[in-house]
Amino acid sequence: MYLGVKLDSSLTWTPHVTHLKKECYNRMKLIKHLSHTSWGADAKSLTRLYQSLIKSKLEYGYETYGSCNLTSLK
Repeated sequence: MYLGVKLDSSLTWTPHVTHLKKECYNRMKLIKHLSHTSWGADAKSLTRLYQSLIKSKLEYGYETYGSCNLTSLK
């Protein structure tokens, strides 16, 4: 891992995309837990959490994904 990006020898980006998917899924579970209807956080707080925990993770280094195959991106 170099600066938060997982690199493999053939630059297929598959390990990085797989790791990113797993991390974002776990973070989404946290947000889902905090969005309970009776005691959960308000929409503004949840939006801020999404932007700071997930969106920033997805957008970091996305310029380099141009060489990634479509199967990995899906």
